[in-house]
Amino acid sequence: MGSVVYTYRVAVDSGLAPCVQNGILTLACCKGGWKTGVKTGLRYWSGEYNRNNPQSSIYVVGYIKGDLLYAAHINECMPMKKYYSSDGASCGRLDDIYDLDCEGVLRRNDKCIQYHNDSDQYVRDISGEYVLLSRDFAYFGNKSKTFGKIDDCRELRSAMPIGRETKRIYNSNSLVDQIESIISKYRNKNCAPCTQLLDCNGIVKRKCSE
Repeated sequence: MGSVVYTYRVAVDSGLAPCVQNGILTLACCKGGWKTGVKTGLRYWSGEYNRNNPQSSIYVVGYIKGDLLYAAHINECMPMKKYYSSDGASCGRLDDIYDLDCEGVLRRNDKCIQYHNDSDQYVRDISGEYVLLSRDFAYFGNKSKTFGKIDDCRELRSAMPIGRETKRIYNSNSLVDQIESIISKYRNKNCAPCTQLLDCNGIVKRKCSE
């Protein structure tokens, strides 16, 4: 058994990606990735890694403004078409922004239309192919400045990307131990996103703590 940790910087924490509801964290859009016909995104990499290494563990860590936004042990990599099917797991969730049509094609619906509403974002989203689901996570949202400090977490500091790239770190027991420790300590903390999506028709703005 091995492990892989994916780390990235979150540009906007709106409740859409990641989406935290009913004890489940999902990454269903964003981080799809597409570059000159090559799939380059975190979700695609995770899904393919899981398919080829089903006994290995996958972790995703998101940072915002230099602090820890969330850390998740991924329990399932679900195909997007299954997640967004008519009776799929997306039903009732804030990231339910795609529908699967009768021809099996994902189409943008009219929910949360202020997000991911152009063709480039659509291509990047569906190129991810998978939705990442976690029931073992710590999410700090608008409390990241309070609970997400990593000054004393050497492994997590080293794993933080410098820019917008995604890092992949394989078989680092020390990093995995640090992530698992944070998840264990903060698993039940209930924090709101930095910019809260009330529903799929409007938002209430909430800034991250400075």
